[in-house]
Amino acid sequence: MEVVGSDGLRVALVARDPLVANFLAHQLRALGVETLVSTAPSITDLPGLDAVVWDLGLAGSGADIAPVDGLPTLALADGPEDGTLALRAGFAGVLDRSRPAEALVAAVQAIVAGLFVSEPDLALVQTDGPAPIQVDSPLSSREQEVLEALAEGLSNREIGHQLYVSEHTVRFHVRSILEKLEATSRTQAVVLGARAGLLEF
Repeated sequence: MEVVGSDGLRVALVARDPLVANFLAHQLRALGVETLVSTAPSITDLPGLDAVVWDLGLAGSGADIAPVDGLPTLALADGPEDGTLALRAGFAGVLDRSRPAEALVAAVQAIVAGLFVSEPDLALVQTDGPAPIQVDSPLSSREQEVLEALAEGLSNREIGHQLYVSEHTVRFHVRSILEKLEATSRTQAVVLGARAGLLEF
């Protein structure tokens, strides 16, 4: 097990394959998330955890999995069989294993905030997650692009470079997004945007 630098979020990562576990931990470390790596889900006695990320790997739909008691647990799945298994088992969310690290962090932040995370292609059953939110003022096409860039964890400068606009313009769009989604931070905007169906993780 290994604990790395913290950005206020402490996550336990469970994976059967040590190489996969170390790769995912390296990605999370690069984004400032404190990560404890384990090859088995014996982590309930670890203090101060915010969430658990469980990589189902090549376990198959017959695997015996269950969310960790008292902690929001996110499953990383290869396909709908494993995704459905995780949702039926009570996981707080399921994410495609191929998603970039920025999407993984956003999904973890969402389940820590008490939200439900899923992808249509990974769920064959209906679940009782929080109801989708309604956005009174729709985002413009440019604001949608900025929101998607926020979900990737890009800074204002990086967003400006990607969209060929100034940082000042990006800040303007970010403020507008926060107002329309009634969010108080960039992270909350991403979470609320996902609940509103504006983003897919």
